[in-house]
Amino acid sequence: MKPALVIAAGLLVGCVAPVPERGEQVSLRVMLAENRVKPFACNIYKPDTESCGGLSQYHLRGNKGIETGRLALRGMSESYVEAIIPFEERAEGICTDGAKARFSSKGNPPASARWGLKIVRDAMRKQGVLCNTYYRAVGGGYIVVTKNSQGKIPYGGEVHLRFFSTPKALRPL
Repeated sequence: MKPALVIAAGLLVGCVAPVPERGEQVSLRVMLAENRVKPFACNIYKPDTESCGGLSQYHLRGNKGIETGRLALRGMSESYVEAIIPFEERAEGICTDGAKARFSSKGNPPASARWGLKIVRDAMRKQGVLCNTYYRAVGGGYIVVTKNSQGKIPYGGEVHLRFFSTPKALRPL
């Protein structure tokens, strides 16, 4: 999931991880091409647990695409929220409209999972259009910088992203 979903969760739970220094800007196409054999984008990777705060796969066709993202919330240890987020390439970056995202619970969600799903959905819709730019991270991976429609970086709007050939475990945020 693009960090759009992770940002929505971060806004809710106050989760912001430190990010490495930014290097040169790269396009989504370049980032995906460089990671062709590593299709799983991991947000906020923790090497000690080999886990991610969010996990995404991107499918790009022309200037539009779909991000399929997964996010685990506290209390959902055997399940996760899945988001299907359409995006398009614009002058200001890769942009998503939270109102167009679709969400569902997967796995074996507890009865309380509906509140988590609703909170994430509402946070994404409240954010409106978010646009991402991508940078190489000093030390490896990428930094995704998300800006809102006013051109400001929201709380949690800078995320470290690493790619892997197999999915890593999801860590509840």
